[in-house]
Amino acid sequence: MKTRQPVVSEPLQGRIDKAPLILIVVAALATDGTPAGVIVGTLALASSRLFLDLGNTDPHSGSRSLVMSRSGVLMAHSESARVLGRAADEPGLAEVFAQWRASGSRVTTEGTSVMFGGYLVSMAGIAASDWVLVRMTLQSIALRPVVVAQRTAWLSAAGVGLAAALLVGFVAWFVTRPISILRARAERMPAPDGPRPSPGLHTTASWGTWHAHSSRWWPSVSYDRAIRRCCCSGWKR
Repeated sequence: MKTRQPVVSEPLQGRIDKAPLILIVVAALATDGTPAGVIVGTLALASSRLFLDLGNTDPHSGSRSLVMSRSGVLMAHSESARVLGRAADEPGLAEVFAQWRASGSRVTTEGTSVMFGGYLVSMAGIAASDWVLVRMTLQSIALRPVVVAQRTAWLSAAGVGLAAALLVGFVAWFVTRPISILRARAERMPAPDGPRPSPGLHTTASWGTWHAHSSRWWPSVSYDRAIRRCCCSGWKR
């Protein structure tokens, strides 16, 4: 009455239809602005206008969504039978809820996420209320995009390594190809007629052959030597 702010009660169970509901209390002001009374209204927690699309979660997605009060009462759940239950009894949420209560049950609109007990638990407070939206996802499903990204990265790295190996092999083949061509040509050349003399042994036939060939250029060599001797002797004089 003094603050003139609406007050929302804790989740209750209706006396007539036993349906989960909350009470909303608003101060009624007189013409002079002073409080004259209160106006009380009820709102069913199953109302589609209160928590829109919360119950439309795919059961096969591995995720569950719920809304809990500061005291830990479930106000909404993807399974309607869990409404008005205790958040501490929710699989995958008990440890995180206990830590949240131990830290003072702070309700903030800044989202937080923690990996615990095989679940990724995300929590965010609902503005202007003491309610917290919680979403729990199996760790294997939550990390699936990361696993797929790692697998793609490994495949990409393997592809790059294979391409680099092929490129190095091609460059090596291209560099050594001229040598291979020369070797192949040398192997295809016909062998010389007659037996080859052994290294270090000079037969009469080989000496005669060498003398016949050297006689062609030997006179020119002797002539050049004679000219050099003449020049040197004249220089000495």
